[in-house]
Amino acid sequence: MSNNLFNKVLFFGCTGFIGSRLLSILLNDGVRVHCILHKRRIKGIERLSYSYGDLKSLKWEKIKVSEFDAIFILARAHSAIQR
Repeated sequence: MSNNLFNKVLFFGCTGFIGSRLLSILLNDGVRVHCILHKRRIKGIERLSYSYGDLKSLKWEKIKVSEFDAIFILARAHSAIQR
């Protein structure tokens, strides 16, 4: 049995500045992480699974939220507004 507060987390924004640091801490603590990625790829890390999407287009009904001990949302909402 793990002493961690979380065993498995769902993570939005794991490739950003703060998210990448939190991801490193979670993985070093042995937490299994599922990242929702907008564009970037993450390869070669154990205990890490991922799928592509964003906060607006994600098919929430396909994600079994009850499987996770926590959900971290550090992603920004991508907008269709032209810059």
